[in-house]
Amino acid sequence: REDRNYYDELYLHKEAVGYRLNLKTRECEKFPLNEPWHPTEVPDNTTLDGTYYLGSSSAPGNYVEMNYYSGYTERGYYRGTWTVRDCIPFVHSFTMTYPTPAYHRT
Repeated sequence: REDRNYYDELYLHKEAVGYRLNLKTRECEKFPLNEPWHPTEVPDNTTLDGTYYLGSSSAPGNYVEMNYYSGYTERGYYRGTWTVRDCIPFVHSFTMTYPTPAYHRT
């Protein structure tokens, strides 16, 4: 959509600085990174909530099997989807807005 701005961001954790490029206007903004680097991994204290297929499981080779994890961590509420075969992150996010405890299956 032409009425929206889209951005690309680069995070340089060793330098504690980030860059945000507005893809529409080509303006670049430099900003401080306030959070330390965290490893991209399934955090401790999360649970495997299920496995599903991305693509068509009825056609060999036309799907990716995914595992979905979630749970409360020190950094916030975690949600993540990883490939089963090589454990490649597909979705990896933390949020400070917690769902109610009844939402999380233990």
